Formats: sequence, structure tokens, C-alpha cells
Amino acid sequence: MYETIADFYDSEFRGWNEDFHFFLKQLKPGSRILELGSGAGRIAIPLAQNGHCVTGIEISGGMLEIARATVAKLPFEIQKNIKWLPGDFLNLDLPETFGTEFFHRRSGAYSTI
Repeated sequence: MYETIADFYDSEFRGWNEDFHFFLKQLKPGSRILELGSGAGRIAIPLAQNGHCVTGIEISGGMLEIARATVAKLPFEIQKNIKWLPGDFLNLDLPETFGTEFFHRRSGAYSTI
């Protein structure tokens, strides 16, 4: 869905961080997080920058390309805290477990599992 508009979506929402502070307050230091529908990393990257280990699942190759390019510019200490996996989060078979999983949408509907 976001293949053709990934660059636009990223530029439009990259600076929007109202929900980031909500998520950050819910987490214990050094949490292992699974973000479903991680897009270009708008939430996942700042969480990694705050010392959390984040795995982002994203179906859009364009969004993953932006996320990976953004992370590649960051110091290694942050890069090692974030991993991107392509795929549909409705059909996951992950070999690892996470302390926190979340899925969010701009509409303001939040769900923390």
C-alpha cells in the first residue's frame, strides 16, 4: 500500500512525535520491543536511541528501505538496537519473544499487548 508514497509519508510524519512520548513512558529501561507496522521507523528509531532493543515488522519494502537508510546513518550503538523484518504481521512466526509488542495508527487508536 505504501510502496508508491513511502517517501511522502516519511517526510510528512517524521517529525510527528506526540505518540512516541506516550510509548516511552510505558517502557522499562532496556525493553525488548516488537513494533507491528513499523513503517519508516518514526517510533522504532527513537526508541532504539533511548536504549531499547526494537524489532520492526513492515510489509512495505519502500518503508523498510527508508528505515534502513536512516538507521545506517546513526552510531553503531544505536544500530545494534534495531532490527527490521519484512512481512505481514498477521502471519508471524518469530523465534524470539518480546517484553512489549505494539501496533499504532495515526488515528489515535493505540493498542499495547
